[in-house]
Amino acid sequence: MSTAIPIVRADGQGERRRFHGGGLITMKATAQETGGSFLLFEDHMTQGKTTPLHVHADEDETLYVLDGEILVHIDGAEHLVPADSAARLALVAGDHTRRILEYEQEMRAVLRLSLESAPPDLQLPMNRRMRIGWIEEALAPLRGDLADDELRRLVLVIGATLGIEAFVWLTDIARVSREDAAAIMCANAAALLQAALSRS
Repeated sequence: MSTAIPIVRADGQGERRRFHGGGLITMKATAQETGGSFLLFEDHMTQGKTTPLHVHADEDETLYVLDGEILVHIDGAEHLVPADSAARLALVAGDHTRRILEYEQEMRAVLRLSLESAPPDLQLPMNRRMRIGWIEEALAPLRGDLADDELRRLVLVIGATLGIEAFVWLTDIARVSREDAAAIMCANAAALLQAALSRS
């Protein structure tokens, strides 16, 4: 005989638990309440929260993103959820500019090295095309909606506005604050995407 019971919980109702790494879990249905059929909880995550990679050997896991975005790792591949390209790009832009603010001096040093005659076998972070890869992944939902060459051009122009190069120009030449420079870069990336979408 099933031990499941009827469950009705409104927004904000349910036992609350703090989660390691940042976040508040609200239990909507426990395994005990569902007779072991499933567990349901709502997770308000702190921005930047990371859950260690793990495996569910005996359970299935389903994620519904109600607001914001999460990066999910499945079988070695990364998936940014949801599939809205503007939201995905905003996440990448925000993350990248936060890194610039945090590691500005290191990034300036790498930029200086990349402009000097470095040995050809020296692998500088800027030469690894990571920024391009992140933007390509963010704009992946546009594949098929934009022509390949148009999408590639969009990735490159957004990449140009999100790098330490643009940050240096804004802070050293235009003399805006570091925080304003980061905000301008994010706004420029969003505007470039919006302009491309309005033309398609």
